[in-house]
Amino acid sequence: MRTSPCALFFAALAAAVGLLACRKPACRGQLTQDDLKALRAKGGDTCSELTRATVKVDDEGIFLDSTRINIILPPAKKIGVAPLDALLGASRDNWKAIHEGREFTGTVDLQVPTEIDVAPGVSVASAVAAAGYRQLDVRSGDVAARLEWWIPARKDSTRVEEVVHVESDSTTRGFVVRITGEGSPHGNHHHDVADREAAMKVIGREWVETPGPPPNALVVRLPSGTFHDALLLVQALRALPELTAARVALEGGSPSR
Repeated sequence: MRTSPCALFFAALAAAVGLLACRKPACRGQLTQDDLKALRAKGGDTCSELTRATVKVDDEGIFLDSTRINIILPPAKKIGVAPLDALLGASRDNWKAIHEGREFTGTVDLQVPTEIDVAPGVSVASAVAAAGYRQLDVRSGDVAARLEWWIPARKDSTRVEEVVHVESDSTTRGFVVRITGEGSPHGNHHHDVADREAAMKVIGREWVETPGPPPNALVVRLPSGTFHDALLLVQALRALPELTAARVALEGGSPSR
């Protein structure tokens, strides 16, 4: 007995509908309302893979997980990295849609070769942090550090922060130490010092002479050199008790006197 074309069509249609009904929603990509409902029903750490990524910087641009992003990263200028914002931002937005009302905390394993200049590393680190991935497990050669990246509060924010700025001065070959923070007993203090050890001593002395809560953030600025150099300086400064728990940001360029 031959099956009519119409019967075959409706059988195929029923099978397709059945497959769609059984489809497991993926965490990545565009999510439908049915996808969100199914993923929310799982609860717990559903789609936790959206909170982690690996970023590798090289001479040709960036690798995000297994995706090559060809982009020119200027050696002496911090720039935005739109592809990272788009790709990581999509993962962040999906996670937030699935976990309604919860704060997103993303982590990036950031790998920067020792020969890469400070500005490209800063550009990439700032971009991933701005996308919500503010926990950075950074590696450059033999240096490894776990950092929470500092992002300045918006001008309309009520958040009050005390920030220690340590800036290498290519003119004097010394360092500038500045402390900022409205209402801080250390605010607007400025020190010109000869070297890294002197910078550490003057920071420690600030909190000995005027005890109080430790600073919220440490910002390190290098006018030149490598990202590896900047990490070494950060590690040395974070050995100070006052800076152990501080959020960290790196910058390139001349001291912001």
